[in-house]
Amino acid sequence: MPWPCAWTARSLSPCWTLITASPTLKPAWSGYCTRKASGGTLELALAAVKAGLPGLLSRERLRNELVKLLAEADPLPALELLRGLGALAFFHPAFVFSPAIRELAPADRLAGLAALMGREGASFLAGLKLSGKETAALAARAGELAGKF
Repeated sequence: MPWPCAWTARSLSPCWTLITASPTLKPAWSGYCTRKASGGTLELALAAVKAGLPGLLSRERLRNELVKLLAEADPLPALELLRGLGALAFFHPAFVFSPAIRELAPADRLAGLAALMGREGASFLAGLKLSGKETAALAARAGELAGKF
C-alpha cells in the first residue's frame, strides 16, 4: 500500500502497532497519514495506550518496531508522536531520546538510546531480547557513546 504523505510505512509502524493490538481500533487508524493525529484517531490511540494494549505485544515485536523506526532517516517525528501518546514506556520505563539521536548512524541508534538512559541502558538492551553477542556489542558501543551527546 503506497503512503501518500511524508511518512513512510516504516516510520508509522510503532504507531500502527499501538492500534493493531486491538482489532476494534484498527479501522479508525487506517488511512492515517499526517504528522499529527486528528481528533478521533488521536483519541483512539491515546485510549489504546491508556488501556495498555501495546503491553500485550511481545518484547520481540516491540523491539522490531523500534528497530524499524530507528532505521528511518529522521526517527524524531515518530518518537515525538509516541512520546505524546505516552507510549515510550512500553519500550522501557526509562526510555528517553534526544534530537542528537538522528545524527548517529542507524546502526548506532539503539546503543545511543542505551547511552542516554545511563544505568538503565543495560536493562533496556537486555529487554530487547537480542542474542548475547548482539547485546554485548550494543552495550560496548553504548559505553563508547556515553556522554558524547
